[in-house]
Amino acid sequence: IARSRRQTMALVEAIRSARPSARIFLLITHQVRGDAVRERPRLNDYYRMYRELAAEGIAGLIDTSEAWAKVPDGDIPDGVHPTQAAQLAVTVPAIVRAIAPHCR
Repeated sequence: IARSRRQTMALVEAIRSARPSARIFLLITHQVRGDAVRERPRLNDYYRMYRELAAEGIAGLIDTSEAWAKVPDGDIPDGVHPTQAAQLAVTVPAIVRAIAPHCR
């Protein structure tokens, strides 16, 4: 988690250096499901780290986890990758809501 935090900070700093006015958002998606849970046992720790970075003002946060919790397993067939239709229904509107106030 500490390494991921450092890498995330490095990415944010690189973006800010190249584009000081850029709005940066971290995205929290869904919990993995089924057999994939074993492959990502610390996912909540990573999500917590993103929430902490956002709370520190490092970047904005788009948290779609609650919306994804309501999505049926069939819309995330392998437990990791949502269908295109599910992405369009959950993730895209959340991103639009987050960035729209910053668009001219």
